[in-house]
Amino acid sequence: MNKKYPEAKDYVGKYFSNSKVIGHSRNKYGETLILKCECGKEYETTKLNLIHEIKHHCGCKLYKSNRIIFKDYFKKWSENMAYISGFTLADGCLNKINKKTPNSSDKYYLNYCLRNDKDNNILIDFMKKEFDINNKTTHTKRNESCGCFAIPMEFHKEMLNDLSRLGIVQRKTGSDFLPNIPNQYFGIWLRGFFDGDGCISKNKNRKKCTCCIAGGNKIFLKKLADNIRIFIPDLSTYIDKQNENTYSLVIVRNIDIINLGYLMYTNNNICLERKYKKFVENGYFSIDKTKEEIINNFLIKNRIRTTI
Repeated sequence: MNKKYPEAKDYVGKYFSNSKVIGHSRNKYGETLILKCECGKEYETTKLNLIHEIKHHCGCKLYKSNRIIFKDYFKKWSENMAYISGFTLADGCLNKINKKTPNSSDKYYLNYCLRNDKDNNILIDFMKKEFDINNKTTHTKRNESCGCFAIPMEFHKEMLNDLSRLGIVQRKTGSDFLPNIPNQYFGIWLRGFFDGDGCISKNKNRKKCTCCIAGGNKIFLKKLADNIRIFIPDLSTYIDKQNENTYSLVIVRNIDIINLGYLMYTNNNICLERKYKKFVENGYFSIDKTKEEIINNFLIKNRIRTTI
């Protein structure tokens, strides 16, 4: 079976190495793509030549290896961008690869510390599709339960600036910077951040769950709690110090966990399934019930309003 590639028009606006696809045409050799190099020169090549890296540069000294990226992906807020930026800020890092030669271009990897399982692989595939990259992610084992997934890309300088405005920079651990997130995307961003550095667990000694969001900076977690209170005004939290470099924003009241669940998972299109299921299985969220119905269920179950 022949592999079906996207239409030529679907490549317009994308970057291949240091060239941008600005149009497409058809000649006696078939369908061709028109690209413009950063040096200003325009050139043509076929779609297959571009995909298979036979020709994706004009031949000038600015030639770089092939990486398809969206230059403006992190510039404009969207639901998917909000989720990925939140997840990357929590559990990802931006690594710079050392230059092989003085004239070679800077290259970066987005690294994520994730278990090599189906749940996480779905998330990685989602991000690869969003970035429109076909290259395989690399996976290296760190310990028995965790590994490093890396998405290699050659970022445009402007894209690196956009990542910086979202707090995604090199050596971001311990930073107190919280990006300015539009209200309409905050719940989605928080879902991504929670999938990266959050957890919900049941206390063995009590019939209740506890939500924790980890961070390397106490001030950052206080800012995060204040932002959540824009949507959950009566949110009750405290910050627990786990070790010298790790803190946790802790949420224990049932009503707060319910509100958090509905803030994150309403209109949910991508998440880590195992964390989502814990909200559902413990009665904190349901796509078939309103938030008020869930709260009433807890009130009836506990019989005393003050315990919720």
